[in-house]
Amino acid sequence: TTPQSALRLTAPLTQGSLWNAAFSKINETRNPTLEPIIRVDHLTHTYSAGTPFQRSAVKDMSLDILPGEFLGVIGHTGSGKSTLIQHLNGLLKPTDGHIYLNGQDIWADPKQIRQVRFHVGLVFQYPEYQLFEETVYKDVAFGPKNMGLDDGEIDRRVRQSVQAVGLSADVLEKSPFALSGGQKRRVAIAGVMAMEPEVLILDEPTAGLDPRGCEDILSLLRRYHTQRGSTVVLVSHSMEEIARNAQRIIVLDKGVVRMQGTPAEVFARARELEAVGLDVPQVTKIAHALHEKGVAIDPAVYTVEALRQQLLALKGGRGPMLKDITLGQYFPGDTLIHRLDPRTKLLCVILYIVALFNAKSVLTYAIVAVVLTVCILISKVHYKALTRGLKPV
Repeated sequence: TTPQSALRLTAPLTQGSLWNAAFSKINETRNPTLEPIIRVDHLTHTYSAGTPFQRSAVKDMSLDILPGEFLGVIGHTGSGKSTLIQHLNGLLKPTDGHIYLNGQDIWADPKQIRQVRFHVGLVFQYPEYQLFEETVYKDVAFGPKNMGLDDGEIDRRVRQSVQAVGLSADVLEKSPFALSGGQKRRVAIAGVMAMEPEVLILDEPTAGLDPRGCEDILSLLRRYHTQRGSTVVLVSHSMEEIARNAQRIIVLDKGVVRMQGTPAEVFARARELEAVGLDVPQVTKIAHALHEKGVAIDPAVYTVEALRQQLLALKGGRGPMLKDITLGQYFPGDTLIHRLDPRTKLLCVILYIVALFNAKSVLTYAIVAVVLTVCILISKVHYKALTRGLKPV
């Protein structure tokens, strides 16, 4: 096999919407009684051992990956993320320590390591560079053929995988190199997905994509996880991606596990994340700013919807501030303001509140007042309607 085809022996993914309520598995409570599907036991990996360039990318690392969970792995460049995941399906052999799959050491019999790659699929960063066959059909079928499946089963998996990543059957006989960049990535993911592994690992799957392309790939992942119930491990630099998708997060730093827990538990430690060169979602920053100004809001909030709920709770009188302030009243219309996405309007309101809290001069207050006035003029809401909506503080 070619170097490219050897990489393809690692393997899957799929579709949904960012705001799809069906994605109910996010943030479920972990079941401590579950046996891990993958266990990393005191893993150490040293590159260029015995040379002046010797460097340990992973140091005495131990962690568990549970069946059916959506796990996020974050860390700055050089933290050991890629080295770790390449151990999980046997692409790298530990310098020290063990990797267990369903309780079995994957290196107990090195001759069987190829079988491990059918159970633990790995989608590399820029997976479209792994395409090499003449047609899309042959490329997606490469993994199932190497599994020794019959032609009927291969055909089923190919067509099902291509459909699952949002491509039509028309592309099957086309050259993968005649497709767009986004389509190539979907084909590469479908090729891994066709092997139907128990664990799907993705290394920066949205790298180099525009926002629409990123959401398309992430929605495929959510659909795959929800429908198949398989374990998904997402490696990403994007805190927003991890916050919106992962049930549990592992933070790596300098080859060790720095922290792990639910998104709320991890993002509550924003200062520690910043200390290791990481960031938190923008909405968490807003929540922190409001909390530091005395607003009774959980600083670990990591989604817009959660922050909205907390602001509404404060408005309803269950908090010490914003108690008697009307946060929103709808006035019908068809202006630019009305046509904005509701989430965009909510974010603008939150930013406006933060600006008010941080205003320290008459000029700043004047600018804020001008911005509000311009928005009211654009919305064409009559001043009498505005005064009817006011309540005394």
